[in-house]
Amino acid sequence: MPERLWARPSVEVSRLTAGRTDAPALGFIPAKACADLLFILVPDQRADRVADQLRAWVKGQRQPGYIYHLDVSSTISDPYRAPPDHPALAALHRAVGHAYGAPARPIGNGGATPTAQLARACDAPVLFFGTGLPGTGAPTSASSSAPSAWEPVP
Repeated sequence: MPERLWARPSVEVSRLTAGRTDAPALGFIPAKACADLLFILVPDQRADRVADQLRAWVKGQRQPGYIYHLDVSSTISDPYRAPPDHPALAALHRAVGHAYGAPARPIGNGGATPTAQLARACDAPVLFFGTGLPGTGAPTSASSSAPSAWEPVP
């Protein structure tokens, strides 16, 4: 399923707090709750548009007698994927495969970093890679901690 990993958007509740966090659990409904959401976007989405959609949805869910406050981070970013046919990407794939002894697989960037904005500002592709989990056999980047990460690229 790696080919679908960066093809579908998602939202994750990364933090949820409610009631008193400094006391033992009590059997009542707290008057206030907070949630942090993490959105993973796909290439045809824009972060500002998704933020507008979230604002409209939350506003439409509000019931009489309830108030809400929605903060959208000022650091929201668009998703990004390096051009698959760029020669630098092919060279990085070869280097990572050589360093780890297994083929590298590309990863996407769902907007967690401003990579898309950097690529637009520089008018150049950005090679955005990470490392796979140990034992998965799926390296996705050359890491400076890998012993042979700096092998020459033919």
